[in-house]
Parts: sequence; C-alpha cells; structure tokens
Amino acid sequence: MKNNRTDEQLKEQLDLQSNFLIAFCTSENLEVICSDDLLYGSYDLDDYQKDVLKIYGDLWQTISRGRS
Repeated sequence: MKNNRTDEQLKEQLDLQSNFLIAFCTSENLEVICSDDLLYGSYDLDDYQKDVLKIYGDLWQTISRGRS
C-alpha cells in the first residue's frame, strides 16, 4: 500500500518525535542525544528508560520508512 504522506507531514511527525525525546531526556535527567547513543553508550539506564528508548527508536524507524 502506497503511503501518501508529504515531505512536510513527515517532517512534522519527526519533529514531534524529537520533541518527545527532548522532554523524556529532560524529565529523566538524561543527556539530550540520539536514543541509540543513550541505549548503546556508557549510560546507566533503568529498564523503564531502556524500554522507552527502544520503542522510540522503533517508532522513529517506522515513521522515517513510511516516506513514499
């Protein structure tokens, strides 16, 4: 099935994702960097933080691949 999202819609969705990551990192007292860097770097994350960042990364990939 072809996705008809425009580049502007894609940008808006990814901007929302970015805003979520900033808010999450701020609320969890984490450095505001790429979710993969947090997950696979030398950061002491609890299970909740790891789960949120994994879901975030999966959703980011899903949105970015949805480009037509």
